[in-house]
Amino acid sequence: MAENTWKEDFPYNFSMRNQMISELIDFAQVRSLLDLGCGNQDLRRFVPEGVKYTGYDLYKHCPSTVIKDFNNGDRVSDDADVAVCSGFIEYLRDPRYMIADICAHCDTVVGSYNYTDDVKKRSEIWVNALSRGELDGYFRENGFARRAEIFRGDDTVFAYARVSLFTPPYTLII
Repeated sequence: MAENTWKEDFPYNFSMRNQMISELIDFAQVRSLLDLGCGNQDLRRFVPEGVKYTGYDLYKHCPSTVIKDFNNGDRVSDDADVAVCSGFIEYLRDPRYMIADICAHCDTVVGSYNYTDDVKKRSEIWVNALSRGELDGYFRENGFARRAEIFRGDDTVFAYARVSLFTPPYTLII
């Protein structure tokens, strides 16, 4: 079993990022959402009542968390309208494989990533380093394209959607 670089006692403080992610989700069109790497399920406070929320994480910080170790063979086991990958992809040893698995279970992926284009000083606990183009390529291989991106403060969040669901991509800079 490979060692995970995210430790159970690391602090979770992603309120601004979760707010930005929620701005990219059209909750009027969403019935279900997967939160991959959900931590303390802070995103849940932005999810309206009536939307089925399923949180996956390596650690059981909340009683309803589904425990999965995506670096050691576990895979997504539910389908949903939207999958959220916030502060998650940086910790994947094989992001290409995991993105394919995620795309097989939803039509939209919203999340964040610290691209090599933007962040020159990489955290020692991140296990991969992708450019914006590389991440776009992994999604494109699965029939997805970037729909939106927001830059605010130190955070960049994105939305990818199945190509058949929207017109050409656009970028929001706020």
